[in-house]
Amino acid sequence: MKSGNRAADKQCVWLRFLSAQILRAVLITLIAGLFGAVLVRFSPGFDSDERDLDMRLSAATHRADARARAAEHDVLAFYVSWLGAAAHGEFGQSRSMNRPVRELLAERLPVTARLMAAGGLLGLMAGLLGAGIAVGRRSRIAENILGPGSGLLLSAPPAVTALLLLWLDYDPALAIAIAVCPYVFRYAFGLLRESASALHVTGGRARGVGEVRLFFSHILLPVAPQLASVATISAAVAFGAAIPVEVICDRAGVGQLAWQAALGRDMPVLVAVTLLITLMIVAVNAFSEVVLVMCSREPRT
Repeated sequence: MKSGNRAADKQCVWLRFLSAQILRAVLITLIAGLFGAVLVRFSPGFDSDERDLDMRLSAATHRADARARAAEHDVLAFYVSWLGAAAHGEFGQSRSMNRPVRELLAERLPVTARLMAAGGLLGLMAGLLGAGIAVGRRSRIAENILGPGSGLLLSAPPAVTALLLLWLDYDPALAIAIAVCPYVFRYAFGLLRESASALHVTGGRARGVGEVRLFFSHILLPVAPQLASVATISAAVAFGAAIPVEVICDRAGVGQLAWQAALGRDMPVLVAVTLLITLMIVAVNAFSEVVLVMCSREPRT
């Protein structure tokens, strides 16, 4: 009976933990969407529209555009109404592109997903490999080269990198990989270096344990759950880099869509993109948190 009660209690703790993670993700996403709408509403030139200067449009079209902008003046009312429509799969109409937002996202999401997957995975592998070499080889030369090299890549704007790669006719996914790699390297290098300085690692090395076995079993394995959280860093940095990369390289993805919507103060599109980005980041963050907790004894209540 006691073992059964203990298992039931543990199951309840896990349910509360997972429920808290889901609730937090939903709240953060909704708040981020509201803040995005507020930023657009109070941005300079919100009431101006280049379509007002297009004499080819009829007076009825200009009046419809004016009514659409007027409906967005009350941010809270607009946001609540937009969420109600989004719950039924309708994300509004893009004013600047005159198309449903749902269609725009459906067309552009695969482009950005492929770009982020290729660049993010390449940057993640390169960063982890560089950190493993710097720590595993215990070489000051490797550390002194890879450390400043990651700092140099960290200071390189993705737009400049994308422009250079475009000029050299390379895949723009490399620009995202270059943006992701230094973040992953610095985080992974700090974890691995701290793990390598543990007493049991020094003792194993003194007893003649092989360096390869020592690295994988006693340096890498203890921090593997923490390294899983670099997926959060990779996803966030990859999407941030995707915006200038898609604009510079003329890739019709979500990043380019966000840029065009920002130029046109297109609130329905920007709110949808903000919610999408936030949901992706908090979902990856929640996943890494669950992985960390699964590797521990029990979830925190």
